[in-house]
Amino acid sequence: MNASTFWKNYKAADEWQKTHNVTWWKTRCFALEHENHVLRVNIKNLISDKSCKSNLTKIYSNRQHNIKNKKLENESVLDENIEFHLNEDMMYFLTQSIKHKIELKKKKEITEINRKNIEELKEGKFDWINRKNEDAKLLYGKASSTVLAMETALEATIERHIDKTKPQYWPNIPLRL
Repeated sequence: MNASTFWKNYKAADEWQKTHNVTWWKTRCFALEHENHVLRVNIKNLISDKSCKSNLTKIYSNRQHNIKNKKLENESVLDENIEFHLNEDMMYFLTQSIKHKIELKKKKEITEINRKNIEELKEGKFDWINRKNEDAKLLYGKASSTVLAMETALEATIERHIDKTKPQYWPNIPLRL
């Protein structure tokens, strides 16, 4: 595959995406206009009639009827300038996008759980530090801060030496000589 073929495919995909976006927004506008029209008619009916209960039941039944009609019209949506058909490829695309949304939602939930777990671990770490300080005060009294500082300096020196030399660890198998 040479570079010109790649760019031709890229341009074709880009054009398809642009036309798809325009088509999607036009159909969305058409659907919203229809919904606004239905709402206006229902509000006018509510205002004009005195018996609200009967109107509410009519509105509910009209709404249910509209939902059933929309389910039947799933195959195509017509506009003055555009005709939008749902074929197998489009249905596949829509199902994939729904799956991706669900996966993203699960990932967000997992990251939220992980963040809470990290916060709990940090709180546990601070508890451990507080217990260590209290134990040092009991053991060393007033000199506890200097003893803890010397321990920390010694641990830091050992860790720096380990990082610098990167020693090979002795195998964890018994030697039978």
